[in-house]
Amino acid sequence: MNRKNASENKKNFTVGKVQILYKEQTQYRCMAINVRKNIQFTKLIKSPTHLREFNFRKLPGTDEVFHVDVNDDRGNRIMFNMKLQDGQWKIAENIVPKWVSDAEEKLHTAIEEEVK
Repeated sequence: MNRKNASENKKNFTVGKVQILYKEQTQYRCMAINVRKNIQFTKLIKSPTHLREFNFRKLPGTDEVFHVDVNDDRGNRIMFNMKLQDGQWKIAENIVPKWVSDAEEKLHTAIEEEVK
């Protein structure tokens, strides 16, 4: 841009004792934004002995995995993943308490209700 064109795009005006130089912007930039939903929810699910609060979280970019956590009787947090296999949400880890694995069908139902 030559000097003449640059001065044509500038405007000067005075506010009180302050002179302000204003330059018009004629160039725009576009940016593509890809938005992915972060799904998270909590469900109260009856395990064989207690009513438990399960926290579910599906992170952006993971289409077939839910992160799930729940407290046990002592207050320790049990964390595991559930993966979509053959149309069913299954617990991915082998080492979970029996009461968690017994509630797998209820966990599947809770995820399906929320996703739809």
